[in-house]
Amino acid sequence: MSRKHFKGSHAEGSHREAFRFWVESGCESEAFEDEAGRQWRIRSLYGDLWVCTDIMPSSLCDELDLPQGCTYAQGARAVRRSLLEKKK
Repeated sequence: MSRKHFKGSHAEGSHREAFRFWVESGCESEAFEDEAGRQWRIRSLYGDLWVCTDIMPSSLCDELDLPQGCTYAQGARAVRRSLLEKKK
């Protein structure tokens, strides 16, 4: 059985902005509406960003307690870990 190797990708700007909005809003709810009125679910959103190699703004890295220069993929994975830990 072969393993798939995922290369980095570029996520849509609307997904990156929704992620930023969710983090800056306090990361409280699973489902949310962004500034443009679009509906999102954080689990779907972090899945969309899972291999995104775009660099997050330093303010977003700070909000997630990640080093500056981290990618959206790293941010998405940190969010997933955090959500799983909260469920324990």
